[in-house]
Amino acid sequence: MRLQSVLIYISLVTLPLAAQTNRITRPIDIRRTTLVPDQVHPKAQPQFDRGAVTASFALDNLSLVLGPSAAQQTDLDQFLAALQDQNSSTYQKWLTPEQFGDRFGASQSDYDQVVAWLQAQGFTIHTLAPSRNWIAFAGTAETVSQAFHTEIHHYLVDGKQHFANTTDPSVPEAIAPLVAGIRGLHDFLLHPPRPAYTTSGGGHYLAPGDVAAIYNLNPLYSAGYNGAGQKMVVAGQTAINVSDFASFRSWTGLPAGTPQTVLVPNRPNPGTVSGDVIEADLDLEWAGAVARNASLIYVYSQNVLDAVQYAITQNLAPVISLSYGGCEIGGGGPSLRTIAQQAIAEGITWINASGDSGAAGCESGTATVAVNGPAVDLPASIPEVTAVGGSEFSEGTGTYWGSSNGANLGSALSYIPETAWNDTDSSGFAASGGGASAVFTKPSWQAGAGVPADGRRDVPDVAMPASAAHDGALVCTGGSCNTYVVGGTSLATPIFAGIASLINHYRVAAGKQAQPGLGNMNIGLYSLAQTSSDAFHDITSGNNDVPCKVGTTGCTTGSFGYSATVGYDLATGLGSVNGANLAYEWGGSSSGPPALVSLSVTPSTITSGASATLTVNFSAPVSSNTVVSLSSTNAAFPVPATITISSGQSAASVTVQSKSVNASTTGTVSATYGGTTKTSATVTVSPVVI
Repeated sequence: MRLQSVLIYISLVTLPLAAQTNRITRPIDIRRTTLVPDQVHPKAQPQFDRGAVTASFALDNLSLVLGPSAAQQTDLDQFLAALQDQNSSTYQKWLTPEQFGDRFGASQSDYDQVVAWLQAQGFTIHTLAPSRNWIAFAGTAETVSQAFHTEIHHYLVDGKQHFANTTDPSVPEAIAPLVAGIRGLHDFLLHPPRPAYTTSGGGHYLAPGDVAAIYNLNPLYSAGYNGAGQKMVVAGQTAINVSDFASFRSWTGLPAGTPQTVLVPNRPNPGTVSGDVIEADLDLEWAGAVARNASLIYVYSQNVLDAVQYAITQNLAPVISLSYGGCEIGGGGPSLRTIAQQAIAEGITWINASGDSGAAGCESGTATVAVNGPAVDLPASIPEVTAVGGSEFSEGTGTYWGSSNGANLGSALSYIPETAWNDTDSSGFAASGGGASAVFTKPSWQAGAGVPADGRRDVPDVAMPASAAHDGALVCTGGSCNTYVVGGTSLATPIFAGIASLINHYRVAAGKQAQPGLGNMNIGLYSLAQTSSDAFHDITSGNNDVPCKVGTTGCTTGSFGYSATVGYDLATGLGSVNGANLAYEWGGSSSGPPALVSLSVTPSTITSGASATLTVNFSAPVSSNTVVSLSSTNAAFPVPATITISSGQSAASVTVQSKSVNASTTGTVSATYGGTTKTSATVTVSPVVI
């Protein structure tokens, strides 16, 4: 334990830490307050107001988010860029949450004073963040009213009762420079994309083996890159029955396993929430269907953003998959970005569904006609989050499916052409979420063919299969594995998150980086799209149009949306991906997995009964024990049938003893792996001369 403390100290002092400045420079006077803007949810409208809650009404899920100073933000922006720059001395030198707090969080003095102020107002402190950029606490409507000068009312929206603050809250002027936002003042939670599932029937359904064939994951699996040793977080807001996960893996021939479940400490237990369980099941099952040997961690809370925040604060895994979203307007985007930037600093890749409402991200869950104009989902629109849209297969007259199922229930033969996903009909929207952010400006890395010159952060970044109709994916949920097939960007997101985990596995095992972590994956995606001819499948047909009411914002013809085109577009982003090529070419590399490069026998001429050393060499260390087949055409030099290269090694040798001969014999020795055969120079065994 003492040694660990010394090592942590060394790692801290070698980082170029900026000195923190105390920003609370005067006593905290509750009589002098400042509004915290943009904290009223857009659905908390007067026509839905059903009056004030009782004074004792409990608010157990509150978080005060603290933002960096202007100087810290400038430093953070430069640091995040350097983390992704291979020419930088800080390239991929990820921080711990504590290191992040020491450089970009509130000073210890400021943090302690804010905590003390909350306690003085009567709040109960639940959790203190090691990164010193948020505080979890609880109180009543009365304490909220007295401390933040806003009332909590009931609202009836879409037939459901909610609570929310009626006005923007206020905080004392002394602490206002630190406060980025207050979460938990309302219960308009993020929601899974619109349900995209159907009852099972005839036709093709996506199984793990299909996704492996269509998106070229099999070369990674064959080379041993299956997610082993990697961790991935799936965030949710319901308890689950892990037996469904186990059933899915048994049914589809995947290795047995069980996800670790983590309820966010000191937060309300949501219990089993019927509308969220199928979401959690498909997210876990399909993240694990791609990263087959990864360790999955299901983190959940009553508010899924608390689950994400906890996973980042505890640095639980280098990949987080989230299939939830909500209207970007009034969603607290700037304060959420604070958490997303911390994730990047720690090397975490946050992958999020772009939504299932096409270009209309701010409509109600039951809407069939858009009235609020074009909009995108949050958190997908945050520049530090990778937004995953949806595609749909478009076989045309081609033959892309076999007549029977193979490994992992797969019957797909190869990549299948895709179009933008849009199954919208009279029952509601079902299309790839996409458009321009109204909150975030264009990041410098979002450039390339097709990227709009709109000055806005555009989504999605990529697209993966999403149609429940053509073709939906298998899922086990509610104790059954043959009731539903699923789709939506809820399916696309965990699939892409799984691919991110495979990339981490490949790069660490191949020695291309010391530890897992891709950070802001968007930077690499857009850069690679400009140079690679085979890492992406450009989707050039279809759209994410949805019906709209003529005369409302953005609606002149009865529908609005965006068409898929050559290059980037606002329906499918950069397109779908070729998983193996994306992994091999990530970071500018195109070497692929370790390959058999040579075979030698030393010495190549020996006498009867003598021995020689046979050695096989790979281009790089292998990620797992790798078996190479051997053969010899010289009967006097009998090689073993196989030789094994141990995990982490790039070569292996074996001593071979020759047989007795009366006359010289010559032959060749060959090694075969992955379809490649290497033949040594001839081997000659001569009789012993007396």
